[in-house]
Amino acid sequence: MKFEQAFEAFMAKQLAEETNPRRRERLERGLGHAEMEFLRSIWYPKVGNFNDLYPEWEVRDFANGYR
Repeated sequence: MKFEQAFEAFMAKQLAEETNPRRRERLERGLGHAEMEFLRSIWYPKVGNFNDLYPEWEVRDFANGYR
């Protein structure tokens, strides 16, 4: 399976299973450039699938903001 097809199936599954509205909104916005390049250039060629991968984004920083 090509990267694009596998990635689309992965994101569709993540969206279908998500119950948290804030996380769903982040998933709908999609991944950034760096994350996509990591998946395309490193993860998918080495692992060959997105099984057991769980995308997470937000991290609180020292100023109580989100990163």
